Amino acid sequence: MKQPTVLFLVLILTFTALVLTAGKCYCAQTVYSDSIKPYVEFLNKQKTSPVDYIMSLFENYEIVILCERYHTEVTQYDMLFDLIKDERFQNSVGNIFTEVGSVSIRDKMSKYLTDDSLNDEQIEKGALDIYRNLTWFPVWEKTNFFEFIKKTHRLNSGLAGGKKIMIYPCDMLVDWNTTTPQKYKEFSSKLDERDKFMADNVISTVKNFQKNGSKRKKALVIMNYRHAFNDKFKFLMGDPPDNTGRYIFEAFPGKVANVMINSLKLLPGTTDQKVIDTPLQDGKWDAAFKAAGVKSVGFNFEGSPFGLDFFDYFAFVPHFCYYRHVFTGYIFHLPLEEHVQMTGIPKMLDDGYESIILERSVNTGEQTTSEAALYLSAFKKDGVKTFGYEKMEEHKKKIDQWLK
Repeated sequence: MKQPTVLFLVLILTFTALVLTAGKCYCAQTVYSDSIKPYVEFLNKQKTSPVDYIMSLFENYEIVILCERYHTEVTQYDMLFDLIKDERFQNSVGNIFTEVGSVSIRDKMSKYLTDDSLNDEQIEKGALDIYRNLTWFPVWEKTNFFEFIKKTHRLNSGLAGGKKIMIYPCDMLVDWNTTTPQKYKEFSSKLDERDKFMADNVISTVKNFQKNGSKRKKALVIMNYRHAFNDKFKFLMGDPPDNTGRYIFEAFPGKVANVMINSLKLLPGTTDQKVIDTPLQDGKWDAAFKAAGVKSVGFNFEGSPFGLDFFDYFAFVPHFCYYRHVFTGYIFHLPLEEHVQMTGIPKMLDDGYESIILERSVNTGEQTTSEAALYLSAFKKDGVKTFGYEKMEEHKKKIDQWLK
């Protein structure tokens, strides 16, 4: 009698453990709508990690453009750090161009990333100094890039000179030391040239790599949303949009790939103050990854059912494109509920910078002194904030409608 009793107890304990952990794992769903069956069957055959996928693209292309999620999202930068830690990336690529950051802080960024003598306190201060002058916004409060440049510095300190990771910000020039309301107004009038400006900086720098015989001539370019679209994306009447990616594709024909990272799509009515978003393809794609139990993978759109779908990621201007027309490939890295957003930079407003950033905010002409002071007061009080997508419960319902 003892043996069956012991076996029975083992089975009960195993079953209990499975029940308790079922909600924690991203397990494949065995029952789902026939509408997503082709996607699930395709995903069941995909085994390439995002890092391996990006590196496979670099075997055939000189430039790979990554389409960033919301600027505040953190886990995409964790994935990016996994990429730059890879020896293949260090040996053959090593160059990163970013939409985040003005060209005016390139020299400061280069010195920071290559100075192996910095102690922990100096690493923090150096990153803070860069961030206080990062962009043409009075203050850039997104946490991810701040942490990324610090982690990159620490990585570089253990790498030989020829393997260090270099970051080249390529956004428009701004000199906060000489900015006045009139000068900022003149600057703002040129923002419609921004995409071309960023593209030209990528193009000219990469061409200099080639001209000067640099060992590493390839580049990873990180652009947000439409800036990463290629030269095949066209509006309904056939007009080519003014996107950074388009100009880079045109400058290096056949030598550029672009990759979309899984995200939400923005809907008309979205503003800088209010985001209206929804899952891609009415939740069908996210449901397919959930049904297949796939949390992190990369693949080409061409030859996949995903590439055959209408390009609904851009819903602001009429167009007639499919995903395979606009992007080379797709990276799914973590389901939406595991995406993390963070804002806040510790000590950003210390050392008298609260009054400096207040003056910048007023010089932009977009805020009165009292409005800017109120914003900075809230910014200081909130500190570093971590949050998910505001309408995640609604998003889950759209995704789960495809699962039975």
